[in-house]
Amino acid sequence: MNEEKRESSAVPAAIIVAGVIIALALVFTRGGSNNSDGIVTDSPTAPEETREERQLRLSANMIPVSTNDHMMGNPNAKYILVEYSDIECPYCAAFHISMKALMEEYGKDGTLAWVYRHFPLDSHKTAALQAVASECVANLKDEQAFWDFLDLSFTNKPQTFISASTFDELAQKVQTALAVYAVGLGVDVDDFNNCVENKDYLDKVLADIKNASESGVSGTPHNILIGPDGSRIVISGNNGPLVKQLIEQSK
Repeated sequence: MNEEKRESSAVPAAIIVAGVIIALALVFTRGGSNNSDGIVTDSPTAPEETREERQLRLSANMIPVSTNDHMMGNPNAKYILVEYSDIECPYCAAFHISMKALMEEYGKDGTLAWVYRHFPLDSHKTAALQAVASECVANLKDEQAFWDFLDLSFTNKPQTFISASTFDELAQKVQTALAVYAVGLGVDVDDFNNCVENKDYLDKVLADIKNASESGVSGTPHNILIGPDGSRIVISGNNGPLVKQLIEQSK
């Protein structure tokens, strides 16, 4: 199953400035131990518990879907898929395409809704920057612009064609590329750059990461499908066909 995982030994190096890196380090502890708040982010699997069973158990810790979420589709849809994603993750990009197709098929009649939450990986240097940028677009423009920004970022993936000798240089170049996308969506360039540089919505990204870790997320894309009765099914990796199969089985 196609899924990218967090590196357990690395202090997060994917945020905009050193102060943000420190903030992430304070919130999360790598390597499967309890963090400073006493929250188990990657508790060991009991001998009789499989990885899948553990993920399902921890999915109960997921914060309920609310109006604070980015949602495509009907909030009262029969199925709601909550995706934890990383804008730099190639498997997430592939799953993004799959989900757009599924929303075309099942979203219009209220069968499926799609919630997007952030889980930038340590190994992707500008993933958190891009997560913050997407929140800036959503708040400076609107919800549709957020989804359009994701489409552009996943399709064009600026970090893959930018070379830089330092992280600061890479971050600046990626931000410049993202600003082009934002402006194309009707966002003022100065407002966008100020928002990203001031980390105006970093708290929202950090909150997503924190709850994801509590909910058994260790890689991306990580998906939790909420059924009509409130039941949850964990779908790890790029597995659009399984989402479709589960929906079809309920008909």
